[in-house]
Amino acid sequence: MIQAPTRQEAQNIPLDKIEESLDKLWAESNAKLNTNTGFAPARNRVMTLVVYSGNPAEAENAAHVINNLTGQHPSRSIIVTLLPNEGGEPVSASAVLNGYSGHTGLAHVRSEQILLTLRGSATQYVSSILLPLLLPELPTFAWWIGPLPKNDIAKSLSDISDRAILDSSVFADPEFDLVRLAEMVREQHVQHSNRTAFSDFNWFRIASWRELTAQFFDSAKYQNYLQGIERVEIEYAIDDSHPHNSIQAYLYAGWLASRLHWQQYTRTRSSRGSTKIGLKNIAGDPVTVEMIQHKMDEVADWWAASSAELALQDGEAQQVTASNNLISGSLIRVTISSRFDGKLTVFAIERKEYGRSAFASINTDGAIVSDRYVSLDATGESALLHKQLGIFARNMLFDESLLSAHSLISIDGVHFGR
Repeated sequence: MIQAPTRQEAQNIPLDKIEESLDKLWAESNAKLNTNTGFAPARNRVMTLVVYSGNPAEAENAAHVINNLTGQHPSRSIIVTLLPNEGGEPVSASAVLNGYSGHTGLAHVRSEQILLTLRGSATQYVSSILLPLLLPELPTFAWWIGPLPKNDIAKSLSDISDRAILDSSVFADPEFDLVRLAEMVREQHVQHSNRTAFSDFNWFRIASWRELTAQFFDSAKYQNYLQGIERVEIEYAIDDSHPHNSIQAYLYAGWLASRLHWQQYTRTRSSRGSTKIGLKNIAGDPVTVEMIQHKMDEVADWWAASSAELALQDGEAQQVTASNNLISGSLIRVTISSRFDGKLTVFAIERKEYGRSAFASINTDGAIVSDRYVSLDATGESALLHKQLGIFARNMLFDESLLSAHSLISIDGVHFGR
């Protein structure tokens, strides 16, 4: 069992003294451990993780998330707080070494962190400030917390990182910003540049939904229904206290359209918030994709359960919060209607208890022929970041699905996000 971490810190140090300060912290820690145990762990690091935050609270939360992953992804983490509208010292820096002890008291896992705060005009030079601190010969991951950055900051994000991790669930203008992200990816494809691979927490949040959908058609019995799809309904939750975020729905639709080579020809939006998209399959037959919003109170049965303070699971009381499993924009239900050989078959996935499981069913001519409950993957920040940090190559499936989602949002160059 890992106990609470020990912490060594050097505060208010000049930028050119950061490496020296970290070396000193490691040396002091090793000397202490060697004296007490005769053992000092190696200084293992497999990447540099740069975290961009917009306020001290976000930075503190990010440090906590990273500390939880130290044993799985040893790295140098650089947590940057950008305060472009704040005066004072342009750059503040601290170096931190955290040690984690097992039940024997032996600190067998340690992580190093560099904490930077950039104020005012210093935020314009973030790339230049960070470059000397990156570990050479190792990949650099960048995790941007918060809304999609403005173009100049976004460029610096891609300039220094091999992978850029975003969370489209907190985009300020979701559809417009999804188009911006897709255009960044498209530009790299046009320029044949593989410098930075972009990824999105929301793509991983719908991973179980994509897997369940693919499993419907793994059976030879249902493969022919792929070309007979007539209608897809994608239902998702919205919260009036946040921007209405349809990105999970668009990424799911973009994934389907890109895999099945559907082409778009119409798009309409109703006053009630639903969006209907007309497409044609590879044979030229029409396919309708409809995205349907539901306010939180419309799905109160499962949302209230997931928000409960305590839930009884496996005979033990455990903390359950909506933030662990559900967010505004979470998929609620996906229904795929297909016709083959004169039979109408409906493939459905519906979120169930606490938002952590799903009910997948196949209904042919009004009769259920297959159904099962499955667990949905954990979608907390630590779990999502853990998955992202294990991927070093560009995810072409994500890129293609994102570009397809771009085309579903845009018609004749018009972006519907604004």
